[in-house]
Amino acid sequence: MSSVSNEYDEQGRVKQKTERFFNQVNTIDTTYNEHGDKVVEITRSTEIGSEKEQSASRPGLPSYSEVRYSYQYDDHCNWTEEVVSYRHSAEGAFESSSARRRTLTYY
Repeated sequence: MSSVSNEYDEQGRVKQKTERFFNQVNTIDTTYNEHGDKVVEITRSTEIGSEKEQSASRPGLPSYSEVRYSYQYDDHCNWTEEVVSYRHSAEGAFESSSARRRTLTYY
């Protein structure tokens, strides 16, 4: 009834994840920056019907969503701030979602 499969890039990071739950299929494509941090996650959802695959039509479940991550880095190339924004259509405007800050101590 459900399954998850992953495809990996040359560095061993998940570049595509496919989740299948009953007749719902979610494909998540992930892109990374030169530091190995996620910069884009695009999720496409489809419903598998008896005759053909169609975009997900459940209310509240977008058939497309995109999350973008941006970072500020310290002198050691570790991120100290991560800002997340998202949109629910390929043509939509990005909306700010969250920001995380962390303080790293080096000895």
